[in-house]
Amino acid sequence: MIAGGGGVLGAALGRAGAAAAATGAVDVATRRGSAGQGGATAVRGRIVVVQPGAVSSFEPDGPAFVNALQVVSNAYDGLTEVSMPADLQTAAAELRTKGLPALPALAASWESDAKRVVWRFRLRPGVVSALGNPLTSADVLFSVQKWLGQQFIAKLLLGLGNVGSADQVKALGPLTVQFRLNAPAPPWFLDLFALGFMAIYDSVELRKRVTAADPYGQMFTHAATAGFGPYALQSVSPSGDQALLVANPFYYRGAPPIKSWIRQAVDDDGQRLQLLLSKNADYTDQLTAIQYDQVARSKNWKVVTFTSTRGLFLGMDNTRAPFDDPAVRRGLAQAVPYEDIIAFVHRNRAARWKSVLRSYFPGSTDEFWKYDTDYAAARTALAALIAAKTPVTLSYPVGSGAGEGTAILVQSSLKSIGVNLVLDGLSASFYNQRRISGDLAFFTDELDAPVISDAHYELNQLYTSKAAQPRLIKFRETALVDPLSAQLAVLDPLRNAKSYSELLRQAQALIVPLMPIIPISLTGTPTAMTKQLDTRGLLAHQGSFVRFSELTLRG
Repeated sequence: MIAGGGGVLGAALGRAGAAAAATGAVDVATRRGSAGQGGATAVRGRIVVVQPGAVSSFEPDGPAFVNALQVVSNAYDGLTEVSMPADLQTAAAELRTKGLPALPALAASWESDAKRVVWRFRLRPGVVSALGNPLTSADVLFSVQKWLGQQFIAKLLLGLGNVGSADQVKALGPLTVQFRLNAPAPPWFLDLFALGFMAIYDSVELRKRVTAADPYGQMFTHAATAGFGPYALQSVSPSGDQALLVANPFYYRGAPPIKSWIRQAVDDDGQRLQLLLSKNADYTDQLTAIQYDQVARSKNWKVVTFTSTRGLFLGMDNTRAPFDDPAVRRGLAQAVPYEDIIAFVHRNRAARWKSVLRSYFPGSTDEFWKYDTDYAAARTALAALIAAKTPVTLSYPVGSGAGEGTAILVQSSLKSIGVNLVLDGLSASFYNQRRISGDLAFFTDELDAPVISDAHYELNQLYTSKAAQPRLIKFRETALVDPLSAQLAVLDPLRNAKSYSELLRQAQALIVPLMPIIPISLTGTPTAMTKQLDTRGLLAHQGSFVRFSELTLRG
């Protein structure tokens, strides 16, 4: 049963046929208690997760997906999955030698023709959603229609995979689906189906909710989950700051050892840390490096950092003055105190990043980076900005990771050369809303990373006319990159490694001097948790999320 309250969530829950009752919210405080040496769990087999940002919608492919990512990534499965070694060096070595191939998930197997245009997926038999409905090809067809019809990120991703119409997908039987692409599949085509935006929905349940005004059941998925993943949303508070998830009793990979978990929204990182250390939470993330050091020194808690593409950069709206001038962008880059950020903000837990592609991706190079800290060069490049005394605003999320510390150091450096930099601290929820909608002109960014570990995909994230996130920085020189991207799309990065790397080198030679973003550091995904959580089964997943079904709660 899903319980909720008034407002938008209450209305959505009413449409979903759920019981709308303000008293139905999860009361985390009444469920907490001492659990031996560490942990907040008073209900056996349950953990408490604290993260920034209340959840306004549980739709996997919607504007509120950032705050909902941890929930939807545990409630939905895709056709495929891509799991990486938790250690970054091991993952980087595998990328260079054998790649990170897609693995079966809801699809048990697949095949394509020689031209990589026709793909057939055979679904895993016996899969049942948390709502009790078996997986069939009808669920995949409905999901494709929903991905395209909602016109958000999933539609862009399908476009990158050369699927532009639901007519290109058809059922060949109850457990077989065929995709006919309008061009050969890119090398990372199968990886697309592992992304959270490409969730497979329980169409039996959602078709009960479809109306002429809501043909894809969005009112239901805003307030509930309808997936084939290891957990399902059971209840949510009216404000979206507390959500209770319970194990899917039918999960095809077996019942998760952690039977339920509570996600509580706490924007301030200091409060999240105190909830953890006071045994009122079991897991948190997006802390500062100093706070992670404090966790690492404690008796009952541990820091677990796993492989991901996450990094830190300064984003700029390339169409908005003064950031529409590459010379200004380069000048700003030369005023960034990179080494201080690594030492004092990251506490040397991060690596420098000197390209527009992740440095451990095959084909990435720092050959074209000529923009380390140089205050004299920065003062010359920004002379007009300094003379005009034009205020420049840098936005960052308050109480979330390295953004605030980085903003303060950048402000100090720019002020030292005469630039009037004003800081704009935003709540995590408001920051994410404005960042995703493309409303921020100059901002710290630790969240927008390529969800597929491939350099060609990263080009298509921001720098081509088919960009998956065209509104983030509004890169204007896509015509320079498109021809190179087209050539990369038909090459196998392992079999054609030399040609692949050369094309990527040419792309970086074009993009890096334009300075569309200011790359600073690569961090992976650090987390803090009770030592009672056994992480030996934990894998790194595309999208930088943790699957709690892979953890075991000891004691």
